Amino acid sequence: GGDEFAVLLESVDGAGGGSGGSSRAKSTCSLSSCASAYWTRPWARSRKRCRSLTAVQLLEGYRKRELSPVEVARDVLARIEKFNPRLNAFCFISDSILEDAKESEARWLAGRPRGLLDGVPVSIKELVRVKGWPASMGSKLTDKTPVDADAPAVARLREAGAIVFAQSTSSEYGHKGVTDSPLR
Repeated sequence: GGDEFAVLLESVDGAGGGSGGSSRAKSTCSLSSCASAYWTRPWARSRKRCRSLTAVQLLEGYRKRELSPVEVARDVLARIEKFNPRLNAFCFISDSILEDAKESEARWLAGRPRGLLDGVPVSIKELVRVKGWPASMGSKLTDKTPVDADAPAVARLREAGAIVFAQSTSSEYGHKGVTDSPLR
């Protein structure tokens, strides 16, 4: 509600917009490529709870140092690794998710989050352009050359500090409500 948003605004008071995100992206990630976070409370207490938290609750956890953007990103990757082979929910996963989470964590530790979404993991539908990622549109027919600029919505998410970590699978050209993509 409105009270949650007021708390969120207070927690990032003075946070300015950033210059956007990185274009480093590949289709694989390594769960072991990130160092441990130095957070005040043990992550294990919050790990199961994290999976059902809203963006506002994640941000409040970061502000209170009860949650770590790095550990949230690790949990996201672990869930993708476990379920995506069966569900095909994501067609592309950035290899910079852990690096982006470390940068977010450093900003939170310094008391200077980038914006209202700093450290919140966000996936983007495959139909929306993400700099450095292929724009397959769910089709085998499209050019897989990485695009050279973020769509405006993606740019705004990055400016607010969101961690853009994956493209969610789309039906071919997004032409129907059921997602059964020919790509895997």
